[in-house]
Amino acid sequence: MTSPQSPTRPIFSNDLCTVWKLSPNGQSVCKLNYGSSCFFVSSGVGDIDLKCRHVMNEDCSRFQSPARLSSKERVSWMPLFTNEGGESVDPLLEIDTSSVGPLNGALDVYAFEMKHVQDKREESLDGVSASEGVPQITFNVGTELLYNNSYINVWDFIIVPGETCHVHRHTKNYLFLNLDKSTTQGFDKNGELLGESSVQNAGQVTFVDLKGGETIHAARNLGESEFRQIIVELKEHHGPLRM
Repeated sequence: MTSPQSPTRPIFSNDLCTVWKLSPNGQSVCKLNYGSSCFFVSSGVGDIDLKCRHVMNEDCSRFQSPARLSSKERVSWMPLFTNEGGESVDPLLEIDTSSVGPLNGALDVYAFEMKHVQDKREESLDGVSASEGVPQITFNVGTELLYNNSYINVWDFIIVPGETCHVHRHTKNYLFLNLDKSTTQGFDKNGELLGESSVQNAGQVTFVDLKGGETIHAARNLGESEFRQIIVELKEHHGPLRM
């Protein structure tokens, strides 16, 4: 078996998740944790082929997993199963990325590894009415729900320049990935300022641990270009993630 190249350095990692920016039209190697699962997200509209190979065990054919990120489905979930009866090793995942046809501008592809997700709140994607005089509050924490399963919700989040997004409620631990550099101002549910404005850099990943609580807020785009994020909510789960 050919030795894989050195593992790609993640742009973010903690006890629950790891994020890599993949090489465009090239190869990346992600070092995963035994028993985890991962998914891929593209930064925009376009067709991209992904060829994933488990490079620690050639006999484990279930790791040979072609996938495509398309204009209709910008998220591709890939369950990683442990080798039944085999040795418990942390796998390396070799990923070939290639564009298919012309793309609408530059596209980035990110790999997210989900390790052990624990969040005891029930899922709800329905808007709820707030108290009298308070704006409508929704559990929809982004602009469009790109993907969801029993482990995660993946949201696209866009705010045009000068606009303020809907007031929304976070009840699940989450992380967000900034696709472009942007400047935003936060507001509470009553429209009052939340601290100072903040600058987010392209490729910046932030994890938010709600510690069993919740947060309600909105954000205004103070920049001159679109504010774009990928938001990943982590649902309740205990133990290795399997499908």
